[in-house]
Amino acid sequence: MNTQKTKKAGFSKALIALTAAASCLAIYILACVMSPVTWSPDSSKIALLVTSPGDNPDKYAIATYDIATEKHLLLDEVKKDGHLSTPAWSPDGKWIAYYKVDPSLQTEPNATTEKVTGEELFTEEDKILSPFLWEIAKERIGEEENLEFFNVKLIIVRPDGKERKVLRVMKWIGDDDARLRLIFSQPQWSPDSRLVFYTRSLDDNGELLYIGSLDLTTEKTEAHLFSSIGTPAVSGDGKWLASLLSPAGSDKTILTVARVDGSEHKYYKLDLEMDNEENLYLTLMWSPDSKRILIAPNKQLCVVNAMTGRVRKYRDPDAKEIAYGIFSPQGDKLYYLAEHEKDDPNSDKEKINLMSMNLKDSKTQVVFEISRVPGLEGPGKFSISPNGKIVLFRCVMKGKAGVEKSALLFWDGKTQKIVETDSWLINILFPDEALIFEEKLIGKWKGKDGTTLISERAQENTYKFTVIDKDGEEQAASANLFRQNNMTFLCLSFQDLGEIVYAKVDQIEPKLLLRGMKYDEVAEMLSKPPELLKQETTEVDDTFEGTRIQ
Repeated sequence: MNTQKTKKAGFSKALIALTAAASCLAIYILACVMSPVTWSPDSSKIALLVTSPGDNPDKYAIATYDIATEKHLLLDEVKKDGHLSTPAWSPDGKWIAYYKVDPSLQTEPNATTEKVTGEELFTEEDKILSPFLWEIAKERIGEEENLEFFNVKLIIVRPDGKERKVLRVMKWIGDDDARLRLIFSQPQWSPDSRLVFYTRSLDDNGELLYIGSLDLTTEKTEAHLFSSIGTPAVSGDGKWLASLLSPAGSDKTILTVARVDGSEHKYYKLDLEMDNEENLYLTLMWSPDSKRILIAPNKQLCVVNAMTGRVRKYRDPDAKEIAYGIFSPQGDKLYYLAEHEKDDPNSDKEKINLMSMNLKDSKTQVVFEISRVPGLEGPGKFSISPNGKIVLFRCVMKGKAGVEKSALLFWDGKTQKIVETDSWLINILFPDEALIFEEKLIGKWKGKDGTTLISERAQENTYKFTVIDKDGEEQAASANLFRQNNMTFLCLSFQDLGEIVYAKVDQIEPKLLLRGMKYDEVAEMLSKPPELLKQETTEVDDTFEGTRIQ
């Protein structure tokens, strides 16, 4: 993964990463570094969105991770052209909610795209939006008779993956950028886990949405607020909703606050300049006492009194840049990331700290200097566990081979643990009983193309492979040999690359003949009866012909 553009842009750009309009590489950064995680109520697990590494990710998945057992579980996944959102854990711990867009179906040439009229969008039974806003919205959307849309599923799933429910299939107006914004859109729960709050896109670029809710007990739906961000904020007492609205053609931002029952609406004009990119990943968060709202776009920390609209802005005078503010679990402090002056002016690495700021006297304190973590290339979204004992960062790490990969950094005040996530979407094709060990594979092999393979015994049924290219660069891999359908395959796991590579072993002696194969090709070969495979020829992507030299 090449992040040179991010580094040259400075700290603020590195934190905000790449925008939704950038390349497929940005999608990987957005999904695996900038998308927030959600904690289980007992702080034992997290749920998060992950995607496969590389310039062109071909999978997205919703996964859970158990901090104690260090095991992950994939709850749902889609292949390329599909989309998943940031998940949200219910307060009672029983469900995880998320959005899903199934991969687009291949259509015949000249096939027409589905259209929808503005009136067909609003399917909620009750509209408890302010009347004047409701009329403006209907008028604005009604001007377009045929709007392109895509279907978004609102889904809840048990944390163990044993039960899944599609609550709604909603029409979202928008193009590919609107689909990509789902990465940052997150359903929200009422404190009693009875209501699921969701958003729906109303315009072509996904910048105008409205917030609805679904009662899981009665299945009643309501429309509450208009919004410019994909994740509303629900107060801790469950009585209020908040969102941000950036009117078209205006440089002002409106904080909208409404009672969930629709009995009261408040609108506060804020002196905040925000663009559509910042709207993707800014913080909008209620304080634990449900009296204040934190708005944290880039470089600013603003706390708004939810009843009066009074705004207090906080700045760190010693920081060059700040980002990603959140309330402490007690609500008496703000936590945020800050760039400070380097200890060594000649260092090419920025100094980035996790900071705390006391809301009473604005005093700041360094909590953790995360730029000291070996291999850390850039931090992304961070969160604090519900019990207040663990800080979790999404980040980019650089391995020994210089390859960058996404990771989770857990810190409990004393120790840190790094968990790489790129390998979670790589499936192992063979069962344990298919593993074999061939002594004759051990040795040093010189390939015709100048590549050298060194194979050593690591443990039972496992090899340690070292791959040295013709320029002398080395990559280490853990390897397994397995046999199925009368065929022998080699599976190499490159930890530093976060990749698993398969090869069909045609011969070991007198020469080592390996045919590199794609995952899907190997899976297909293993799924078919042997008699059918004899008549097939497999397309070769890569070959190795080596002679034993040791």
